[in-house]
Amino acid sequence: MKHNYFALWLLAAAVALPATNTRAEIHSGTMSSDALTWQVDDMAGTLTITGNGEIQVLGTSTPWARYADDIRQIVIGNGVGLGNLTSTKCPNVTSVTISSDAALAPEATTRSNISTIFGTQVRRYVIGAGVKTIGPLKFYGCTEMEELHLPSTLDSIGNNAFHMCDKLKAIHITDLDRWLRIRYG
Repeated sequence: MKHNYFALWLLAAAVALPATNTRAEIHSGTMSSDALTWQVDDMAGTLTITGNGEIQVLGTSTPWARYADDIRQIVIGNGVGLGNLTSTKCPNVTSVTISSDAALAPEATTRSNISTIFGTQVRRYVIGAGVKTIGPLKFYGCTEMEELHLPSTLDSIGNNAFHMCDKLKAIHITDLDRWLRIRYG
């Protein structure tokens, strides 16, 4: 008899539990004259920007603003320049992947450095394969950065590129010979 009551209680509890949505919602759109696509994956907490061109944000709001608090990772695809983006306004981002020379080269048109755009709270940066140059002061003030992944394609790092990155503990490189040949300054 006790087993029957337990089975009834278990059945009632299962019926009373709300269903959980385990399906990811994807939100997306275009920007910069449709040359770039942005996508937010709710479940992964990832903002991905792809295409070819410079990010041009009109006004102070980004197209992904309503999802900003849920974004924990940002991926900037190859061919995407940071343009006039001064801030992603994503306060919970802890990891950024940049796969574009257009975002990090000395001649990149961005008006801000990386810490201003993505926030000083970011702990991990991954620079994607194909990036050849990190311009001067690009990571200046990334005060919480602890981990940096650099590609074997990197040829040069500008002056003070990592100034005030005092918490940087780990730099991951894939090719020591190439690393020893990087030009600085």
